[in-house]
Amino acid sequence: MDDVGGLMEKFEGLKWLSIHARGFFDGGKGTSKTLECAKRLLEKNIIQQILFVTDSVQLEDLARNTIAPRYLNSVEKTQIPPDIFKYNRSVEGHYIRDAMETALAEWYLIGESDFCMSPTFFTSTFTRSSMSRGKCKYVNPYENNCGI
Repeated sequence: MDDVGGLMEKFEGLKWLSIHARGFFDGGKGTSKTLECAKRLLEKNIIQQILFVTDSVQLEDLARNTIAPRYLNSVEKTQIPPDIFKYNRSVEGHYIRDAMETALAEWYLIGESDFCMSPTFFTSTFTRSSMSRGKCKYVNPYENNCGI
């Protein structure tokens, strides 16, 4: 589980941020604020890469339209062996629970980052447990200037 299909190699030697956004709890407003905060962290060179994890096609598209592709990584079938990540992103929300290997790998990766952030931190136990079990430092996107 340490390299989770090679994705951890993308972050080797870099400071990185994981963002987890649950589509069921956030229609995009909180995610927009979170992504703007992440952009500030990139601009200040506090982080160099972002892992964006979501169960929502809408929120994933929002991330792709907000963060330059060279800084944004997501857990996709193209990056990860299909036997690990096999759920269909067009099926949103709680249906991800049908693909527990995917959920477990995402949960693990979120906590491995240097920094972590989520618009659904207070509403999602998945988010809170993944962030608190790992080494990441939580950045509150709702604080003035992202708490920087």
